[in-house]
Amino acid sequence: MSQFARLDGQHIVETSARLCARITERFPGSSLAGVAANLVELAKSSCDLAERLAAPHWPIRTVCGTGLMVLAAALVGAALNLRLPAGEATLFDWVQALESGVNDVVFIGIAAWFLLSMEERVKRARVLGWLHGLRAIAHIVDMHQLPKHPESVASQREHRTESSPERTMEGFELMRYLDYCSELLAVASNLGALVVQDFPDPTVLARVNDLETLTSELAQKLWQKIDIVDRVMRERAVRPCL
Repeated sequence: MSQFARLDGQHIVETSARLCARITERFPGSSLAGVAANLVELAKSSCDLAERLAAPHWPIRTVCGTGLMVLAAALVGAALNLRLPAGEATLFDWVQALESGVNDVVFIGIAAWFLLSMEERVKRARVLGWLHGLRAIAHIVDMHQLPKHPESVASQREHRTESSPERTMEGFELMRYLDYCSELLAVASNLGALVVQDFPDPTVLARVNDLETLTSELAQKLWQKIDIVDRVMRERAVRPCL
């Protein structure tokens, strides 16, 4: 498969690190820079997680293989110990004789399914916990952009109250801050896609789709704010010439 048809975890790590550096240089000491640094660490761990999900888990497979051999031996033993009625027997006698054998087969089948799905369930639990961290990052980014309102740029006089947040950013800085938030959301979404690239578990895929929907909706709010700020800045640039 072409390298352009797959997500490269290392490139995502480099992108997130570059984004963290840009945020730190533009807004040194800001909490958003701390969120970006946390996302870089999460991106690094995602590469390791993606490799583990794609590779077989040999300790679990060894245990499961041993268990399956024991179950196969138990199934053979149950078949050998099955006592069918001899001579003239009624249907009830046949049903009673086969009942214990059927029960053994059912229980052995359930145990075999449990062993065969153990590796997938272990990997799924690990991924779901990791995806929870990505969702938390997305919500934290949303909380950071929440007080960054275009009102501080659109209105010359802001009607403040005692509890109003401090709005020191105007124009270009506000647009850059909101743009950085949207880029953080994009990186988080791509990390989710990276992990399921070689682990197409239905439950995990559904959670990743939920994450992508969440980040897309949050990014849409950000770009609405950016559009408002951009229009106000262009109107201010034109107004003195009128």
